[in-house]
Amino acid sequence: MDKSDQDRKNFSSQNTAAFCKWKLFDVYMNNKKHE
Repeated sequence: MDKSDQDRKNFSSQNTAAFCKWKLFDVYMNNKKHE
């Protein structure tokens, strides 16, 4: 495995984590609106 493949994997896993956090926040805010 070369360096760029490793970087790409790291980058995509960071993006996935950030996306999940954003998604959870979005759901949380929607729930607060509906209360």
